[in-house]
Amino acid sequence: GTPWNVEIAADEPEILATIRSRVRSDALLGAGWLVALAAAAWALWRGERARYLREAADARARLVGTLDHANDGILFIRASDGRILDANARAEEMLERKRRALTALTIGQLRPEGRPDDIADLMRRATERGGLVFETTYARADGTPFPVEISTRPIDVHGERIFVSIVRDLTAARRVERQLRESRELVDLALEASGAGAWTWDQVDKRFEWDDNVATMFGQTSPARVGPFSELTGRMHPDDRERVREQIARDVATRRTVDSTYRVVLPNGETRHIEGKGRVYRDGSGRPVRVSGLAFDVTERERAAETLGRIAERFRAVVEASPLAIIGIEREGGVFLWNDAAERMFGWSAEEVIGRENPIVPRARAAEFADLRARVFRGEYVHDVELERVRKDGSPLTVRLYAAPLYESGRDVIGLIGMLTDVTQEKQLEAQLRQAQKMEAVGQLAGGIAHDFNNLLTAISGYGELARMSVGHDHPIRHALDEVLAASGRAAALTRQLLAFSRRQILQPRVLDLGDLVRGMEGMIRRLVGEDVALDVRIAPGPTRVRADPGQLEQVVLNLVVNARDAMPSGGRLAFEVDRSEWTEDAAARTPGTAPGPVARLAVRDSGPGIPIDVLPRVFEPFFTTKEQGKGTGLGLSTAYGIVKQSGGHIRAESEPGAGALFVVLLPSVDDPAAPVRKPAAEAAAPGPSDRGSETVLVVEDEESVRGLVCDALRLQGYNVLEAADAERAREIARGHRPSIDLLVADVVLPGRNGLDLARDLEAERPALRVLLMSGHVQHSILDRGVLPADVAFLQKPFSTGELARKVREVLDAPGGAA
Repeated sequence: GTPWNVEIAADEPEILATIRSRVRSDALLGAGWLVALAAAAWALWRGERARYLREAADARARLVGTLDHANDGILFIRASDGRILDANARAEEMLERKRRALTALTIGQLRPEGRPDDIADLMRRATERGGLVFETTYARADGTPFPVEISTRPIDVHGERIFVSIVRDLTAARRVERQLRESRELVDLALEASGAGAWTWDQVDKRFEWDDNVATMFGQTSPARVGPFSELTGRMHPDDRERVREQIARDVATRRTVDSTYRVVLPNGETRHIEGKGRVYRDGSGRPVRVSGLAFDVTERERAAETLGRIAERFRAVVEASPLAIIGIEREGGVFLWNDAAERMFGWSAEEVIGRENPIVPRARAAEFADLRARVFRGEYVHDVELERVRKDGSPLTVRLYAAPLYESGRDVIGLIGMLTDVTQEKQLEAQLRQAQKMEAVGQLAGGIAHDFNNLLTAISGYGELARMSVGHDHPIRHALDEVLAASGRAAALTRQLLAFSRRQILQPRVLDLGDLVRGMEGMIRRLVGEDVALDVRIAPGPTRVRADPGQLEQVVLNLVVNARDAMPSGGRLAFEVDRSEWTEDAAARTPGTAPGPVARLAVRDSGPGIPIDVLPRVFEPFFTTKEQGKGTGLGLSTAYGIVKQSGGHIRAESEPGAGALFVVLLPSVDDPAAPVRKPAAEAAAPGPSDRGSETVLVVEDEESVRGLVCDALRLQGYNVLEAADAERAREIARGHRPSIDLLVADVVLPGRNGLDLARDLEAERPALRVLLMSGHVQHSILDRGVLPADVAFLQKPFSTGELARKVREVLDAPGGAA
């Protein structure tokens, strides 16, 4: 009956109310209070258990959710038998099994077949150490093995030991490790192959690290590979050290990369060239924290560059010094090389041409140039090709091209190199040579014909004169003989022109003033051109002395005047200019047969219609004329050409259609005083009494008809005549004839020994012997350019008997010993 104080505690209000109500009820008084209390406790336990279960479920759900979001697999393993009690989602994914399947396995069954682990030993060690981390291999559901890292720790749950194991899949890590290893191997291989060395410079603690290759480059023998930056910079060449330090400091402060080239001096004194390249790494604030890079030994490259530089300098020197124009053209067509010779040859400077299309190709030759370029770009070599090109001023020129492909690394053709030489002058000289050879051939033919024809004319005219002397003026045959002699005279003039052109006439040069000669002919020129042609004669002050045959030079002037008059049938203007000039070496080189030096110049210009361009090269050819049939022989200009050439000079013609014509004669100038020019005596129709004589004359002539004429004509004049057909017979006669012979009349051209040599031989034996030579032409091998010595009298074939008689008498009567 003793009352108890009972404190009832319950979380649920309903349970608390029920307990209170029942405790207070009469049913709980006495012995039944324990039953009521038990009932209340039961009710309380059921409520608490329900709440606990709900909270446990919530906690487990939260735990499972957390574990399922883990990056690694988690297994709960019972220590007693190794049974898997639970697993998270990552473990399911990793092992390719559901939780239900996993909880039916032991931990040992996750191992690949043939790779069992001593699970008991692992659990023991994990228990002893409070945890264990190790690597092993698990198998997926299909049996595929994969590496894992296990981190396990034992825990006790309600008195039972459980291992919580975190399983990390190492497949990706192993792959990354393999890739890193392979990358490192490749880097090592690259460094080994390239000879590069790696280095790192920590900007925080200023520590510099380098590998063995860098050490070798700097000649370092100590094993240390870490030190201050000055450890290596101290080995730099003194001339490079400060520059490199400043450059690297500037690059680290302002750039993402560092780049420097310098020299190092090895302990043995050898100098090596090093190139360093690196990258600057910075923190979030942009402050440099590390510089890593590579070092390359570029000594051989620098030496090769120096060698190539020297070769390039020599090549440039050769290119610039070359007299040939050297042009380089890229595959795309632009010019990349243009030397000084090209500038001189074509007129464009390198600045005007480099990088642009080749300007020297005329539009009409574009297809030809494209074909040549295509051939070279195919790898062909072009040799000795003549092309027409153009200068900057538009003037054409002929060039000879040699071109070769320019290869890149010996494989692809990237351009061409062309060497060109200007052969314009050469082509002109070739044309002049061909023209000269043609003129020489025609001259030889004309000279040969003229020689034989002169002998015939000498006989014809001589015997014609003898015949005419034997008949009276009223004889019926007198008129016929006059016509014969007139025709032979015209034929003789023609042969003289042929001989002048062929340069086989006999010249008797004197020193004369060209200005005086033209001034003396001015009246004759005015009468010759007529009143409708204005004559302008300009003679420069000062001497213009030359050595020439006066008569032949007058013939040149007259022929040029006649040519100009015929070009101006309706009148016009004819100008003469005489002055002193200089024949340059360049001009002489362009004109065969001439020599540089002072010259006397005669220029004859007319205001006629000019000479067509296709006719101009032929104006000096014999028998070439643009006149109508019967209006000209075509020998006037060719005669002038032959006389000038034989006198050692040069004659040229210049003209443009509609601008008249200019003929220029250039003769070597001399400083000797001019000799007075004797005018020839007037011809007589026949020899007179004063031409007779009684002296002994030896006549030497191989042409029988001429020899007979000369002998007959001289006998008629009273002379005692001896005759011979050649020099040998003449010497026999001279040795056997006594008293002495007074005069030798001999042809210049004789069989065996020429007449001039014969005269010298006989003069040595007979000092008082007088000599008269005669000839229709002369070979240059006998006389120098056909020039007769000044101390020898000469008679040109064909001649009349009167001319012969007067000349013989003149020679015999000449004062002062042998003529």
